[in-house]
Amino acid sequence: MSTEEAEQMRIGIWEHNPNGDRYERVDGEWPNWSDSAGFTRVPDRRRVLLLGESVARGLLYEPLVTPALMIEQALDATAPGRAEVVDLARSGARFQDLLDIAESARDLAPDAVVVFAGNNWKYELTEWASKSRQADEARALERGGVAELLRERESRLANAVTDFVNGICDLFASQAPVLFVLPESNLLDWHTVPLAPVLGNGKDSEWHRVMRRTRQQMRDGDEAAVLAGCEQLHRLDGGVSEEPYRYRARIHLDRGETDEALANYRHARDVRLWCDGIDPSWLPSIGVNAARTAAVSRGGAVVDLTATLPAQCASGIPDRTVFADFCHLNGQGLVFAATEIACALGPVLGLKVTPELCARTLRGPAPEVEAGAAFSAAFVNADFAQSSEVISFYARLAARAAPQIVGAMEAYCAAPAAATPWWMRTIDIPKFANAERCLRGIGRVGRYLYDDTLVRSFTAEINAARGRPDDDPPVRSHAALVPGTRTNLLDPTLAPAWRPLDWEGLLDTLPGRPTGYRHYFRAHTEESRFLFIAAGPAVVHVEITMRLGTSGEGTTQVLINEHEVGSFELGDRWHLCRFSVPAEQVETGRNELVIRWQRSLIETTPLPILARRIEQGLGQELSIVFGEVHSVHATAAA
Repeated sequence: MSTEEAEQMRIGIWEHNPNGDRYERVDGEWPNWSDSAGFTRVPDRRRVLLLGESVARGLLYEPLVTPALMIEQALDATAPGRAEVVDLARSGARFQDLLDIAESARDLAPDAVVVFAGNNWKYELTEWASKSRQADEARALERGGVAELLRERESRLANAVTDFVNGICDLFASQAPVLFVLPESNLLDWHTVPLAPVLGNGKDSEWHRVMRRTRQQMRDGDEAAVLAGCEQLHRLDGGVSEEPYRYRARIHLDRGETDEALANYRHARDVRLWCDGIDPSWLPSIGVNAARTAAVSRGGAVVDLTATLPAQCASGIPDRTVFADFCHLNGQGLVFAATEIACALGPVLGLKVTPELCARTLRGPAPEVEAGAAFSAAFVNADFAQSSEVISFYARLAARAAPQIVGAMEAYCAAPAAATPWWMRTIDIPKFANAERCLRGIGRVGRYLYDDTLVRSFTAEINAARGRPDDDPPVRSHAALVPGTRTNLLDPTLAPAWRPLDWEGLLDTLPGRPTGYRHYFRAHTEESRFLFIAAGPAVVHVEITMRLGTSGEGTTQVLINEHEVGSFELGDRWHLCRFSVPAEQVETGRNELVIRWQRSLIETTPLPILARRIEQGLGQELSIVFGEVHSVHATAAA
């Protein structure tokens, strides 16, 4: 059999076996697929195919709990043995992946097809973009700045989504109806680092002044002034900065104006489409609308979670009530989504599925599964630099659901920094199958990064479980400053998250990445934070080589543990700044060094030059860089 013939006889990681006329599992991209050993080619009951991405896989909960299993459970409660759900979802799937799976899956003679996808679609615009696309974006940037670039991407996304929906409908046009499930994302609890878009034409300094004033007014609770400031900011930037939308949303939510708050939270998420490579998976509203319109025009059915999920949340805004991270559903969210899908499939399959029946049937994940999912969610939230409150919430949730998960927390906190993942160097991890699947397959598979916020959250739960005082984590001798030895605080093992915004090039330092890439720090926000560990109070000598990120004028204020230790005038040339921190200001254990970039004048790179970078396929530079750091060396006195 030729390679081409063999590929035609495969569906994902399942290969056709003529003996028994079955598709059976072979080696593949585990754990991105279902654990199913296989399925018959010709069904002996009503068959539903589930296609999708990691949300459809039930990431954090699978393989123990998945949407496919829940949907089948609901259908089976209505008519035992009448229907099956074949789980063909694949984590990380893109447009073409889903189309390829769909085409090969036609051989399975489905009675209905469910497509639960969309969160990865925005990446189609930025990764491996063609030369023509780069040229189109460059021209858009030159014509109308970042706002025009955003409109260009929105238009392209809408067209791509429409083509995808039509492609799926074409494949199953004479075979089975298609149900499209439109995903929602965590709008309230997931926080991205706010970016200041490059505006040019002398607007950047003015925008920055208004933004600083509006932030202070927000802290002061002056709602009228904040709303006026947000209007001024969006007149300057064309509505492409998310922070003003978030301020509006918070004000509307505090007033009880939920619909207005929801609209502004969605705007805050959607405008991030102009920026490359920072935010995790989510589907902008333009993509949701395009999928809905295309599906309805082709006679397909739609389960629109953007319309139904908000009502399931305590705040009325999609939040941790139904989400575990940025887009992956928690146990309650999975039950709700499976209920919506099963009820929509009922008429297609000739079954009477009701929300009441699903409520009696779908009880939600067991405590051990919830513990494993919450434990993994703490990692994911830490990896993307979410707040300590959010990370602690999931650590606490895990420990309360199944106290034995504390053993895994202890293993993580005890593991030293090394290139080998921590779970490969310890045998003290309880066997939570879903947590192992997530962390081995999707999560901590590269260099071990010791996340301080995650360690502190885990330590609090460890102390509570062991009946110890709620003290800080013990000092890690392998990470503490060695007296008389310089330590570069830009070492990737000291990064505050797996994918922090400012530590550019960090992923290129991980095993398996191209060598020769020097890691560096570019401050996209007005405060930059670095961490060092001290074995005890001692004088610490610090050397920082830094400069302003763009032309202009400014100073930096440097603080150690909230104590100011120096202020430096900077320009666009590298400047070596030296100072010493008195022993009484150095704490045993964790110490935080903060650089506050104070720009009085910002001169950004002209848009035509930035457009040339895009056209040449170089890194996008469309947000203001407040400062750059070449190195931060700390030395404890001997």
